[in-house]
Amino acid sequence: MAASSGSLAASAYLSGSRRLPPMGSERLEGGLTWRALLLVILAALVFIPASTYLYLVAGVTLGAVGTYAMLVIFTYIMRMMGLELRRQEVFVMYVGVAAVAGLASSAYFLVIYRMYFVESPIARSYTVMGVPLPEAVPAWLAPPRGSSAYLARTFFHPDLAAPIAAWTVSMVLGMLAELSLVIVASHAFVEVQKLPFPFARVDAAVVEMLSSGERFREVVRYLMPGFYLGLVYGFILYLGPSLGFPLIPLPFIDFPRLTSAALPGAVIGVATSLMPWVGGMVVPLGISAVALATSLAVWVFGNYLALTNPALRSLFPEWAAEYYQGMDLTRVLQRSQVRVWLPVQIGAALGFAALVLLKYRKAVAATGRALYLSLKGGGGGSSLPPLRLALACYLASTLASVAVFHYLMPHFPLAVPLVMSLVVGTLMGFASASIVGESGAGFSAPGFLWHTIVYLTPAPNLTPQEAYSVFVYPPVIAGSMTGGGAQTIKAALLTGTKPSDVVKVWVIAFLAGTLVNFLSLDMFWRIAPIPSSAYPSTVVSMPATAMIDALLVTRGLRISPQMLAGSAAVTVALAAAIEALGRLLKVGVSASGLMIGLFSPPITAIPMFAGSALSSLVLRRRFGERWDQAKNVVVAGVLLGEGLAATVAVISLMLLKAVWLWPW
Repeated sequence: MAASSGSLAASAYLSGSRRLPPMGSERLEGGLTWRALLLVILAALVFIPASTYLYLVAGVTLGAVGTYAMLVIFTYIMRMMGLELRRQEVFVMYVGVAAVAGLASSAYFLVIYRMYFVESPIARSYTVMGVPLPEAVPAWLAPPRGSSAYLARTFFHPDLAAPIAAWTVSMVLGMLAELSLVIVASHAFVEVQKLPFPFARVDAAVVEMLSSGERFREVVRYLMPGFYLGLVYGFILYLGPSLGFPLIPLPFIDFPRLTSAALPGAVIGVATSLMPWVGGMVVPLGISAVALATSLAVWVFGNYLALTNPALRSLFPEWAAEYYQGMDLTRVLQRSQVRVWLPVQIGAALGFAALVLLKYRKAVAATGRALYLSLKGGGGGSSLPPLRLALACYLASTLASVAVFHYLMPHFPLAVPLVMSLVVGTLMGFASASIVGESGAGFSAPGFLWHTIVYLTPAPNLTPQEAYSVFVYPPVIAGSMTGGGAQTIKAALLTGTKPSDVVKVWVIAFLAGTLVNFLSLDMFWRIAPIPSSAYPSTVVSMPATAMIDALLVTRGLRISPQMLAGSAAVTVALAAAIEALGRLLKVGVSASGLMIGLFSPPITAIPMFAGSALSSLVLRRRFGERWDQAKNVVVAGVLLGEGLAATVAVISLMLLKAVWLWPW
């Protein structure tokens, strides 16, 4: 669960909900009942197909907020049937639906993407070690060209058994490592260090609110207006493409064709899904403002100057050579990211990660001592799963992933995956847990970290197949869910729920969600090719990813230690300046907006700022504290309504495009 997943009830909790008991003051009870299990499975069956469709069409998913709305409706139905839900049941449901929300796009999508890569003109235009790039893709990642799997468009084809097995092994080992590291970090930071985990009490407040009859009725009253808005707009947005005459462009409105004369190279457009617009309502105005300013500086004026300024043009000659006036937004975004911003983004992410670790260095430094005390205590009397078992599972899963990696790519230096999986992943996970536990701020490893390490590692003996696979099939590097997971364990103790039930529902959600996502992707793939106009987002994202993969594998990017260090240094300086300016002027700006804007083009940065400004400057002043209490519920209702409309669109698409084969 994300560090801020409980913001829905933050104001309600702070403004007077029933006080939560101190941790450990009451007996822990189980919450994984048949009703909780039923909701998790329903969430997987209902929301994952809709969220997967949204991912293919608009590049977004419903997220935990959308599935939270399903929890509200389920609780309401239970109350109408005269069935009261215990606090522990509600908490397990809360955790389960949030876990399901994160599985809208699984690794199985990469099987489809690799098949697209093998047949794409982008891959055919590159070679690695004298071999055309499509021929360097091994059969355990994608079937060779000419296979009937490319015509069948279904996972249930014998040539796809090896790729599906490879990604299933990767996902299972990754999930085992993540859960194990969460338990280890919980022993260290929840039980020994007893960090406050500020948002854990907010998560617990959500459960208190849902299990309280009076406050629950208030939630439903705020939920329904947003639901109707999202439902009506969602029908207009998603049913049009399903019926063959889109009323609103998906996934965005494209402006570069109109602005290319005045601002060549600028990425200007806005998303048409309501999600980034209403999602901005829960983002602080200072963060969204910094994000918008950074996004415009990078994707509009940065792209423009890289084309028109002679000095910058000489630094990025490929971007200048490939751009032409009238280029559509999709190609502008793809080319500028690959040719200009990708190395900058990698260096900036590394620099920002270093800055966060420096900021919370005291909490991170206490990690070793906390682990030692946990092991020394032997876990006696602990309410958490055994520490030694968690450590054994973590070591077994990470070492197994390294062994699989080395078996498939034996000529790549073994020390690199060992250090990345065992050392870097562990440190990043502990850093995340300590930072979330101390401040509530989120933290994760920089994007493209593995790719950067591989890019800079000399490996002269690789085969062409290994040269490709080493970039796209990394070992397990855990830590992405450690901070939020430890926070969830703390919230479980606050609500009197057994932590073991939390771990169980995570496993159930993973298994059910992965299976439903597998079947959903197979269904959508049968309906129409991926990428295709039926799924507009894939027409944008998959060629861009293919270009990045091709340039990484063939060493076509200008990535150097000097460039990474320079980008990291500039990011640290800008982030420090933004934080200092915020303290000086006493305004709520944050350096996290800098990273959001660097990685988010105006397509999403503009809607996010618009939603944040509307919430902070208009609705907050008009309705006061009532809006603070209602805004997250309203957002959840909008996402629920749009998600339901997407589900109806999926059903309509299936009915309209189904082909029945008769025996005559």
